[in-house]
Amino acid sequence: MPVRKPLLLAIAAIVAGMLLVESVILFQPSGRGTATPDVVIGLVLTDCEDDWKQQMYDSIQQAARRSHIQVTTIQTARTQADQIDAIRTLLVYRTNAIIFSPVMENGWEYILSEAAEAEIPLITINERLSQSAAGGPQDSACQVYHVGFDYYALSGQLAATLCQSGSDGFQLVQLGGTVASSAAHDISDGFQDSLSQSSQYRLCFSVGGDYMRSRAYELIRSLLRNEYEFDTVLSYNDGMTLGVIDALEANGLRPGSDVRIFSLGGGESVMQAFSDGKINALGQCDLTDFGTTVIDLVWMLEQGGSPAENTLLPGTLLVNGGIGP
Repeated sequence: MPVRKPLLLAIAAIVAGMLLVESVILFQPSGRGTATPDVVIGLVLTDCEDDWKQQMYDSIQQAARRSHIQVTTIQTARTQADQIDAIRTLLVYRTNAIIFSPVMENGWEYILSEAAEAEIPLITINERLSQSAAGGPQDSACQVYHVGFDYYALSGQLAATLCQSGSDGFQLVQLGGTVASSAAHDISDGFQDSLSQSSQYRLCFSVGGDYMRSRAYELIRSLLRNEYEFDTVLSYNDGMTLGVIDALEANGLRPGSDVRIFSLGGGESVMQAFSDGKINALGQCDLTDFGTTVIDLVWMLEQGGSPAENTLLPGTLLVNGGIGP
């Protein structure tokens, strides 16, 4: 029996209506807390040798999941070239924002220009770009934001605690971070500005440990093997601090007692070492609110807001008994 034309039109209208509803559901702006994500962030995961950095990355991904934001991750080696390649790939993917921890302050001008052309904001975490790099070539107007910690203030507090910890003086070894990184500069400036007010210390050795546990281990082993005399170590991050502890214990020395350790960071392994008395004072960079702060920044950008370009979270000075002011 032939189907009547009015019936065909009615069926077509119903199908069209269903498709329209499906289209609205698929492309409806999600907003925070909805079940259909339409915001995708790119996260560059750079190799590291300590659990604090991994916990930082995890905190961002966990906060993104809570806000129903999709995360596209790319793993890279600890080189600027690898990070630039990853950012360029994420620009092609057209993610809503790209998050990374730059291994050095300068040398980003051309990729920033590409990000500006794509109109995709960049968020640096823990490490930041220099002011000149953030402008890009011919002031590319790339949107660059930063979430990190006030390393200058925290390292100054740590050094002040060191200076107040004894009147007999101390022989100091300083293990710095990657030479061209912003955090290494801030920590070094904070330490030096505070230590310069004291005549109690003698700087025996200062070297860049590149934030690596393995390198710190070899450096301390070499100092001990060559009979350098030192009783205090300043370490810029968890990885190097754990390397120092490994090297001291391998040579029959007691970290925190035979050699005092002052450090910044606060991952699970270092917090355990602090609890065990192997670290005398710790500038703790607590990651509890870190991921949420980054994702809040992403949402503000998505909603057309004007967030602060530089967000610094406070640190906490933790001191084991007997060495504080």
